[in-house]
Amino acid sequence: MSSLPELLKASLQTYGISAVALCDASGVHRSRISDIIKGKVDPRWSTVVALLDGLEKLAPGARLSLCMHLSSPSLVPASVNAIETMNPVDLSILLGLILSRLQAKTPTLLNPPEQRTKRPYCKRKLATAINV
Repeated sequence: MSSLPELLKASLQTYGISAVALCDASGVHRSRISDIIKGKVDPRWSTVVALLDGLEKLAPGARLSLCMHLSSPSLVPASVNAIETMNPVDLSILLGLILSRLQAKTPTLLNPPEQRTKRPYCKRKLATAINV
């Protein structure tokens, strides 16, 4: 399983985005981005959303790609078509599962609720984050 730092670094390289450009687009300080990429810090959800928004501004489609790789790297090619045709409610549920995985730091999306972190995800915030 790939981690957020690895995938963020790979996304920046794939799309030719510098940390400075991502800093400007996301509002996240350059040193914080560097620390996240190096795995020195565990970013808050608001920081992850800001980074995803910044990536999307700089390279449309980058947010979806990174989220897909976080959710299930082996299914990325087959899943892109399914996600592009997904209705907003189902997409919001999928992103909620991805968020719960990030918060729980576990390798599966289907964790029982008692194994998740105490902070529940908010579908409204997810819908806003993906511009649904």
